[in-house]
Amino acid sequence: MDSFFIGIGSGFVVSLVFLFFLFSLRPKIKISPFIARRGTGDDREYGFKFVNKGFFPIIDIKVMLRTRRTKNVADGKIYRAQKIQGGTVWRIEGCRPSDKEHRYAQRFYKKFDLESK
Repeated sequence: MDSFFIGIGSGFVVSLVFLFFLFSLRPKIKISPFIARRGTGDDREYGFKFVNKGFFPIIDIKVMLRTRRTKNVADGKIYRAQKIQGGTVWRIEGCRPSDKEHRYAQRFYKKFDLESK
């Protein structure tokens, strides 16, 4: 009977260790709340900054920019999203405090007219 409880207890501990390991591998991405703008006129580009807070690099990131507008209805608000543009960031390095070039932070720029959207 003791071996039964030892088996259940060890299985539970191993499951918790495995879940902790999986959560430590999960990507930790921080997106800047500010929109950067560079260029003028028709060459104007808007960008967002992504920072990888995790230790491991992140590979093949799909990015989709959308506008969101609210519409008031009788029961509350409805949010309508419209796709602007999409793209791919291929690799963001893992966060290393000794990295002087800050390769763990990348900017994603796209050319579109944000004011008209």
